[in-house]
Amino acid sequence: MRRSALALIILFAFIAAAGACSGGDPSPTVATEPRPPRSDDVPTQPAPTAGEPVAVNAATIASGRELFAAGGGCGACHAIEGVANGVLGPDLDGIVSVAANRIPGYTAEQYLRESIVDSCAYTVEGTDCNLMLNVMNTITLTDADVDALVAFLLQQR
Repeated sequence: MRRSALALIILFAFIAAAGACSGGDPSPTVATEPRPPRSDDVPTQPAPTAGEPVAVNAATIASGRELFAAGGGCGACHAIEGVANGVLGPDLDGIVSVAANRIPGYTAEQYLRESIVDSCAYTVEGTDCNLMLNVMNTITLTDADVDALVAFLLQQR
């Protein structure tokens, strides 16, 4: 099942990349510095929580890394040095530093969790939310999968 989902994600990524190369600026949009939040960026609902903070231990981090690189397909779009070379989405090296300051009142964990669960709730300037939704809607993640991805991403300082 996971291999089928990964194959679909990679297919969408290649189709999107081909579409991007057919006109306009072929280079991906990569956020290097967060922009200050605009008033319409501030969520209208309280920051997401999962009750207890995610368990950050070696097993959970390893599971998150595996999901990011293969099973979850995140690496088809996002890059993390030594893990994945995606080019369509923002590079996630150092994401925890950015995530901690992206939305006032959110912790890095809350921002990362929301970005996985509701990928268009807050986007980096220049991000194609429709493309993200098309890809993300093909991925089924359990609560444990989301916790593992968050634990892994919390290590990307």
